[in-house]
Amino acid sequence: MPYQPITLPEHVSPALVVFVKDIIDPFLEEFRFLLTIQKPDQGPKGSLHKPLSMLLVAATDGASQLFHSGVKKPSKSTLFKSFVKNNFPWEIDTPEGLNVDEVCEFLWNEVRCPMFHRYNLRTCSSDTPRITKFGRMLTTDDAKLTALEQQTSQRPYSDPTFKRTENKTVVWIDSFYWALRIAIVRAVDTPEKAQAVEAWIESGKWDDKN
Repeated sequence: MPYQPITLPEHVSPALVVFVKDIIDPFLEEFRFLLTIQKPDQGPKGSLHKPLSMLLVAATDGASQLFHSGVKKPSKSTLFKSFVKNNFPWEIDTPEGLNVDEVCEFLWNEVRCPMFHRYNLRTCSSDTPRITKFGRMLTTDDAKLTALEQQTSQRPYSDPTFKRTENKTVVWIDSFYWALRIAIVRAVDTPEKAQAVEAWIESGKWDDKN
């Protein structure tokens, strides 16, 4: 079944709808295609964890910089953590073993930064779990991915997207993809937020050159 484009609220302007259609949807559609691929020497739930996770964090990072409703651009880390905290569907996808603020810090400090810069290598420290595990619940079934994209009222699985135990922190990749899609919609879920985001994008201030 085909990729399901992000559906924005009716109050969102045609210009912002086109922006999401032309910029965000193509990125997520290609990511979704990669979810259907199985590496020959791995099972369908064990394939491509690190590259998929890198793409998801990059998509989250990009959304955080574009779907900002302020006048000035905060630091990238502040934008990233604010976007995740304020827009991910925490009320239906409550983390286990850590709170929302800890998830935001974890994604920035233990996933995004080391993954982007050092192939996810980190030195061991006593105050953080030593292992970050990325997992996939879904098989490569295209129809199941479509159903995931259409789900908005409850989390896809009994397990939350983010779960921390004594020894590791688990991130479910396909569930993270689901949460990011919802976060993009929630970033413009009122007319005021949509107008502010559109003004921010039009300002060009998200570009480091400006």
